[in-house]
Order: sequence, then C-alpha cells, then structure tokens
Amino acid sequence: MYSSLRQVRFTVIMLLCAAAGSMQHVYADEKTAAADAAANNEQKPQDIRDLRYGETLFNFYQKKYFSAITNLLVAQKRKPFEVQGEDPNLLLGGLYLSYGMHDEASKLFDEVLSSSSLPATHDRAWYYIAKLRYIKGYFPEAEEALLKIQKTLPPDREAERLHLLSNIYLANQQYDKAIEVLRNFSGDKEWQAYAQFNLGVALIKAGKIAEGVEMLNKVGSLNSVSINHELNALRDKANLALGFANLRDSKPAEAEKDFERIRLRGPLSNKALLGMGWSLTAQNEYTKALAPWMELKDRLALDTSVQESLLAIPYTIEKLEKPKLALQYYQGAIETYSKEITHMGEIIKAVQRGELVKAMRPGNYDDETSMPIHTFGLPNSITTPYLHQLMATHAFQEAYKDYQNLLHLQYVLNNWLQQLPAYELMLSERRKAYFEKLPEIGNSDRLQQTTLMQEQRDTLAAEITRIEKEQDVFALATPDEIEKLAIINRLKTHLGSPDTYTQEITPDQERFRTSFGVLYWNVYDDFPARLWEIKKHLKELDIALSNANKGKQSLILSANRAPLFFQGFNARINVARGRIGVLLKQLDVTIKEQERYIQTLALLALQQGNQQMENYHIRARFGVARLYDKLSKEQEAGHAKE
Repeated sequence: MYSSLRQVRFTVIMLLCAAAGSMQHVYADEKTAAADAAANNEQKPQDIRDLRYGETLFNFYQKKYFSAITNLLVAQKRKPFEVQGEDPNLLLGGLYLSYGMHDEASKLFDEVLSSSSLPATHDRAWYYIAKLRYIKGYFPEAEEALLKIQKTLPPDREAERLHLLSNIYLANQQYDKAIEVLRNFSGDKEWQAYAQFNLGVALIKAGKIAEGVEMLNKVGSLNSVSINHELNALRDKANLALGFANLRDSKPAEAEKDFERIRLRGPLSNKALLGMGWSLTAQNEYTKALAPWMELKDRLALDTSVQESLLAIPYTIEKLEKPKLALQYYQGAIETYSKEITHMGEIIKAVQRGELVKAMRPGNYDDETSMPIHTFGLPNSITTPYLHQLMATHAFQEAYKDYQNLLHLQYVLNNWLQQLPAYELMLSERRKAYFEKLPEIGNSDRLQQTTLMQEQRDTLAAEITRIEKEQDVFALATPDEIEKLAIINRLKTHLGSPDTYTQEITPDQERFRTSFGVLYWNVYDDFPARLWEIKKHLKELDIALSNANKGKQSLILSANRAPLFFQGFNARINVARGRIGVLLKQLDVTIKEQERYIQTLALLALQQGNQQMENYHIRARFGVARLYDKLSKEQEAGHAKE
C-alpha cells in the first residue's frame, strides 16, 4: 500500500509538471519534528536570484509543499535553474522526504554530493541523507552520514544533528558515546533541555543513577511560568519518569514530590494522578491517596489511568477497613466497566461502518497544509472522543497525514479534470475568432495603402533628385519665404524689372533689388542643409515602408500558417484527460486501502482497550466476590459467637 501511495504521489506531481521504541527515543524524535516545523516557519533572508525559486519558497514557508514541488518541477522542465546553485535540488529533496518519497530524495542528494559544490552544500546534503536513513531505521548508515558533516550547519540543524547522533547511540545501547555527545552539547534553551533529558536517561542506563536523576531533576525543575508549552510537556515527562523510577526504587516520598510538579491539566495529568495515589499508598497514607484517585475517576474512562483508578479506590478503602464502602465502589467500577465495554462495542461497530473515516475527512479539501485534526469541524459521532485519543499515537498520525494528502491529491486532479472543458472552449473560441479576423485583416484598407504609399514615395524621390540636379533652391523655401517671394514678384510687376533701366535707378527699385538679393541669398545659403534634411526624412520613410511591407508579409505568412497554430492542443488535452482519469482510479483504490488501514489501526487499538477493560471488569467482579465472601464469613463468625 505504501509503495502504491508513493507512486501515485510521484506520478501526480510529474503530471502537473508536464501539464504546466524507547522513551528517550520518542522524546528526541518529538523534538526533531518540532525543530522541522520551526525551521519551516523561520523565514531567514535568502539570496534569491531566480524569481521562480522565490515563488517556490513562498509556497514552502506557507507549508504548501505540494505546490512548492510542482513549482520546482515545472521550472526545471521548462528552463532549469542556472543561477540558484544546488538550493533547488536540496529543497526538492527535502520536500520529497516529507512526502515519504525516499528513493527520489536519495537520488537528488546523491547528485548534489557528486557535484563540485561548496562544503556547506555537501553538509546539507549529508544532513538530509542522515535523516532519510534514520527514518528508514538504517542507524549505522545514518551515523556514518552524520559524522561526515563538517559543522557548517546553522545552529538549529547542528543541534538536531547531535540529537540524532545521540538517539542512534541510545538505540544501539552505546550509552558512553551518547553521554559524550550530550555532555559537550550546546544550543538554545529548548535543545539544551532535551539534551539534559536524554543525558539523564543515558546516565541511568549506563548505571550512573545518581547523576542521571540529578540531570532529570534539572529538566523537571524548570520554571513552568517562564517556558513555552513544548518545554512544559518535556518538564512533565521528566517528572513522570522520575516519579515512577522512584516508586520502583521504593522511594515513595521522592516520587510524591515528582508527581506534584506535573501540571494538573496537562496531557500527562492522568498518569501523574495515578502515580500520586500509589506513592501515597506506599507511605500508608490511604486517606490522602483517595484524593487524586477520586479526581481521576470522573475523567474520560477511555484512559487506562482512569480505568485503573476505579480499582485502586476500593482497594485503598479496603485498607482503611471499610469493606462495605469498598464493595460499593467495586460495584460502581463494574457498572462503569460494563458501560464502557458496551460503548466500546458500539464504537467498534461504528468504525466498521466507516464513521471514523468520515469523521477524519477534512472540511476543506483544497487546503494542502498539514492541519491538526481538531481544527476541522468533526461530525457528531460516537467515534469523535476516541479519535482524539488515537491521534496521540505516531502510527495513526502518519496514517492520517497520508490520508489527508491523498484526499488533497484527489481534489487537485478532479479540479484539473473540471478545468479541461474550459481549455477546450478557450481553444475553440480562439480558433473561431482567429479565422473570423483573418479575412477582415486581409481586406483592410491600411494594407492596401502600402502600395499607394510606395508610389508616393517614388514621386517624392524623383522630385528631390530634380531639385538637387537643377539646384532649385526656392523649391525648398519655407512658407514665410514663399510669401515674401510672392510680394517681391508683385512689386516687380509694378516697378518693372531693374534690368530695363540702364541709367538711373529710383530708390524704390534699389530697395526692391536689395530685398530680392537678401531673400535669394538666405534661401541659397540654407539649401544644402534643407536638401540633407529632406533626404534624411526620405531614408526614414524607406525604413518605415520596409517595416510595413515586412509586417504585411508576416501577416500573410501567419494567415497561411493559421491552421498549424491550433494543431495538437486537442490531442494534448485528451491525453491529459486520460492520464488524470487513470490517476484518479489509482487514487480511488489507494484511498480505500488507506481507509481500511486506518480502520485496522483503530480496531486493533479498540480491541486492545476492550480486552484491557474486560480484564479490569473481571478483577472488579473478583473483588466483589472476595468482599462478599469476607463479609459472609464475618457474619457467620458473629452468629457463631452469639
């Protein structure tokens, strides 16, 4: 099923591209997950040299990992990144890793390591490879990768590297190595607290009990007011571990102090209340022991600590030599167990009917971010209270995330499938508009004007040639000069030509000759410049006409090629429709398999809980029978004495 899920995910992503353990182990893993979330949300300044990579990071920091993957794949398909270095490959590998696509991630990291990248880039690749191997459970290989990192990682990643390394040593029972790593650890307040917790566990495992307890006490003594929720949870875990450890070592007074430091409304409060009662019982403080158990018994009976408290209360009351009152509480426990067993049977039937899966379906399918299940409006179902309890297990959380991802992929594919008719309509409308427009363009008056413009240009060029050859200076005269020339010509008619006079010239005739000479000189003097300017405009006109003719030829060529512009698109749409249909069928099968897997996990947990409830029920009934027998014997002894 996992292989099928991974293949569907990878195929969907490629289609979109083409179209467009032990306690210390658990605790350290929780910190690793929290660090990943913090790293994803931490928006550090980065050198973005490719806008497409910037868009990918934008989606990545919003936890839209599916969109980030498609951004990267589409960009690399159209035009590979050339100026962003190995960052896109590292990011894509990390995203593949988050989707469980380990083989694809491993290939990308191997490519980065085989390239001539900077040591810092190689260290980042080794970091992801180490996490990949760690997730798969290949601890020796993960250790090898972690030790190859040359300490170029940022502080958070370096802290996580040391924690992964210490986890491996703890899992392999190499406590001395784990202690060496954790003793030299340095990091922020949160990482330091986890290091102290794991170091305390490692020291206890190595036989250094006193030193280990001291280290756990440091974590358990953190100021609950000044630390965040995550460290408060770790503080509670440390105190819970210390409390039960002291109970095992017959130190109930110390255990009582440890349990007192645990928050009354925290996730570990039920276990703390149970432990508090046993620590007081071990000190023969039976009346005080009843107080935490009485608080506990009124809580949700699905919790095993609550179930155990229902037996612990009458047991303690017996110690107080109140058998009749103890009998009442035993009978109350039997009644509660019977109700819960019946309720559990109803829950099992509801899970088998699919109510649990229905309750897990998100209300917003287009949200690809990993949202906690309690943020959805869960339906009114008898499985809902138990659903929250199931979500506390790692296996169920992973199954739920896979289920959510599958539903999102199904939504994306259906959305794409619904968009294909719109693409077909767009293609049809564009084809129709194109062919309707072509005749109008072909018959456009502006296209016909280019021939007339060419003829007018040739006439103008011939006139310029004549003017230049004949030196017809007045042909290039300005309107003002032409007006002055007309006035002079009228005066010439009135006064007569000065050439007809051979003797004296009148003053008017002299002024006429002077004005004409000045006008002629000015026009003649500017003639070369005016001729050059008009020739320049003629060249510009030639260029404009040439471009117009080229555009006309291009338009004619485009008209002839118009049918080719729309070829292939319908076929590509049909191919995409077929591929999406195949993927949707695969998704339907995989979703059903995942739903069956979730139901199997839930049913196994329910059956185990039901069996445990049956055991408590039997013990309660046995307690009732024993008390009845005891009271009966006491009554017989009283009658005999009388």
